[in-house]
Amino acid sequence: FAAVQALVLYENWACSEQHFRDHRLKAPYRREYEAVLADLLKAPRTLEFLTPVRDYQKAGN
Repeated sequence: FAAVQALVLYENWACSEQHFRDHRLKAPYRREYEAVLADLLKAPRTLEFLTPVRDYQKAGN
């Protein structure tokens, strides 16, 4: 792990950025993770919200 320079956690939510920040980010199941996150990172976390370019197609469809 010493050589790791970036960690990308990708999540796909069907909600607005504001809803995610106000509700999803503060959900009870995330509390333990959020409490220790700063100690795991070399720099402050950044959140980026991307615009999908196409819908996800399930395999076999």
